[in-house]
Amino acid sequence: MNFDRTSQSASQRKSGYGIFDDLVSALSDWTLEDAERATKEWRAGNGHHPSPLLQWAVWNRELPCLHKEWTDGRAPALMEAIDCCGRFRLPLPPWCSAAISNSVGKVQSFTARTWDDALGAAHKKGARLPNLRSEYKNKIPAVAQLLELLESENPITLDAAKEKVSKEYPISVDLLERWFYEFRDKFSVTEEVTTQGSIFHPTGKPISSEK
Repeated sequence: MNFDRTSQSASQRKSGYGIFDDLVSALSDWTLEDAERATKEWRAGNGHHPSPLLQWAVWNRELPCLHKEWTDGRAPALMEAIDCCGRFRLPLPPWCSAAISNSVGKVQSFTARTWDDALGAAHKKGARLPNLRSEYKNKIPAVAQLLELLESENPITLDAAKEKVSKEYPISVDLLERWFYEFRDKFSVTEEVTTQGSIFHPTGKPISSEK
């Protein structure tokens, strides 16, 4: 990917990410249109996953959401952020690095007895794992199908789409609606990018607006 260094000041380029400085400066400064332009160049060069647009969306939308969730006390958000960075080939943002270093320090200094003490429990007390497994299995495919119906050449209403999709998964209309709005709130780039033709949800599978 060819980053335009001329549009960035020296202080912006020296962001403290070492060899990732250019990448971070570009992702931080780009608009959606910039990311789309870079992705067209990437596609022309037969680029491999992840695309610049996907990296831009994760860096500017997904990771800040996870940061807020983590500061609000949802411990698993830290590991989810690290997973995002690994899957989408992004450097760890400073808050992730600091949190991991702090947690490892607690274990190494015997301040924390277990990793759960240092990092926080993976699941809330009393969580029903069968329900969580069902959500993990069905949430993204169901929301993806709902988006496809809404973004098709002959779109149907949200209510009609919910009724149709909920019959194909072991979920209620109300649960599907909650998942849909959670997805929109957490990954708000969805609406902007789907108008361009397709988006990527967290599995990396494209959701096309074409039939």
